Amino acid sequence: MAEDPRGAIERGYEPDQPKLRGIAIGAGAIVLAVLVAVTTGVLIERSVRTGETAAGNRGSTTIIGGPRLQPTPERDFPAFHAEKEHLLHEYAWADRPHGVVRIPIDRAMALLVQQHAPPAVRP
Repeated sequence: MAEDPRGAIERGYEPDQPKLRGIAIGAGAIVLAVLVAVTTGVLIERSVRTGETAAGNRGSTTIIGGPRLQPTPERDFPAFHAEKEHLLHEYAWADRPHGVVRIPIDRAMALLVQQHAPPAVRP
């Protein structure tokens, strides 16, 4: 049984029936926002298309160049691996004019431990 909302508020509780006017206004606002968003999207899409045709692209996209892939990477990997092993285990100049030398990784790790180890652990 529906009550008079004014009488319910005067007695200290809210009515059990929702206010349909507020719901209708909220639903209308949501529908209006969706319509504005869709219309804006359509207008932007049309302006982009007309801009492409005016520039002469006619809506087509051409990819210039692209990634150059190895035709046979499985044959190139052993040479790549050997080069990296050589860099890890041999002495060589990295920058001779500036006096920068590349040393083997095992020697570099030993020097690092020697420099940063506590005095009791150093050999």
